[in-house]
Formats: sequence, C-alpha cells, structure tokens
Amino acid sequence: ENYLQRVGKIVKILVKVPYFERLLVSDRFLSRLRKILEVIPPNKTVVKDLRRISPDVLIVTSNLPWDAQELDYLKAASFLGIPAVLQVASWDNLTTKSTFNIIPDKILLWNQAIKEEAVVLHGVPPEKIVVTGAATFDYIFSYNPTRTHMELGQLAGLKTEEPYIVYLGSSTSI
Repeated sequence: ENYLQRVGKIVKILVKVPYFERLLVSDRFLSRLRKILEVIPPNKTVVKDLRRISPDVLIVTSNLPWDAQELDYLKAASFLGIPAVLQVASWDNLTTKSTFNIIPDKILLWNQAIKEEAVVLHGVPPEKIVVTGAATFDYIFSYNPTRTHMELGQLAGLKTEEPYIVYLGSSTSI
C-alpha cells in the first residue's frame, strides 16, 4: 500500500465535510499537508528499485505527478538524496489539474507566466523553477517549411499582403 492510499482514506472521509472543501484550497492546509507527506516513509519497493538502478537523477515527464507511482518515485528519490526533476508538459496543467503534493528539486516550465502560477497558486519556491520553453514541441523546430508565406496564403484563400492570426484548439473538448 503506498502512502497516497494511506492518506487517501482519511481525505475521502474529510472531503464529505462542507467546511473541508474551503480548507483544501487554503495555503495553510497545503503547507501542512506537504509536511505530513514528508514524514510518511517512502514505498519500500520503490526505494529498493531506485537503489538497484542508482540513477544520477530522476526525471518525471508527465503532465503533473498525480499518479501514485510517480509520487512514490519522487518521494523515494528525495529519501535517497537523488535529485528529482519534473517537466510540466502543458501550459494549462498548473491551473487545471491539481497541486504539487511533493515539490521536486527542479520544475521545468514553459515561460515566466507559468512560473508565476507555480509560485502563486502552488507555493513552489521560485529557485526550484527553471523556465525552459515548451520542450514538448521542440521537435517542431526541426521541420522545414514546404510552402512560402505567399503560397500558403493563396492556398488558404487569404489576402497574403495583410497580417493574419491562426487559432488552433488543443483538443476536441475546446
């Protein structure tokens, strides 16, 4: 049983209490929750795995580490003194997913605006944040254009002598 399952049972009961919902979003509660999570020992199997692998650094590359296994690895890495890095995959993860239960040694974010969200909304110390750009889309820089601006505009039926904006949604739900 991982530490989230142990904490989760208590939280599931408390969430049903009306006042508790307001408490959950308070900075004070988040700070105390993180302190509680710090004293819960890491998963023994994960600690054993990391000792066997002996990585120089642990890198989590998901949206945010909400999966219990990812949190177990972050916690175990911290316990073993292995530096841990989280790459936040998308621009909206800090405002739409949840919060950091464990703050790794470094968090890689797209830009200054997202850094401010991490600091203000999640209480992440600024020195733990590195603004790297949108690493998720770095592969796009290797592409070469197949049409000129004029050709693309003509193909799309646009007046190519005027500036235009392209708006692209990121999912079918938008």
